Amino acid sequence: MKRFTCPCFIVILAATALILACAAGTTVTKSDEVPKIFLSPASGKASAAITVYGTGFQPGEEIDIVMVVGAGEKVGLGTEKVEAIRANEHGAFTAKTAIYVRAKPGDYVVEASGSKGSDASEKLTVIPK
Repeated sequence: MKRFTCPCFIVILAATALILACAAGTTVTKSDEVPKIFLSPASGKASAAITVYGTGFQPGEEIDIVMVVGAGEKVGLGTEKVEAIRANEHGAFTAKTAIYVRAKPGDYVVEASGSKGSDASEKLTVIPK
């Protein structure tokens, strides 16, 4: 019977490299994750409640959420309480808000901009009342 053996020095070398990287302060982060937002629901009538979910933002980043309602015209979408929206330690956030009350039926864009440079957008469809 043949036995397959793996040279132990390869395992030891890999483990040593990992230990040295950790000792040097190197950490694995999701900094290369692209910021994204998701709307739930993604369509609704003007003034309907929606929730904006964000991922890939910088931890602790303050988030500004707006609805683009025309060429260069943006309307802020706040939370139910007047509080700052901040990404958690994983770069994620959840914000309950509502569709702009004066929005006419059609397709719009919701943008989330972070104070540390993160940006994301998603389509929102306003349906007739």
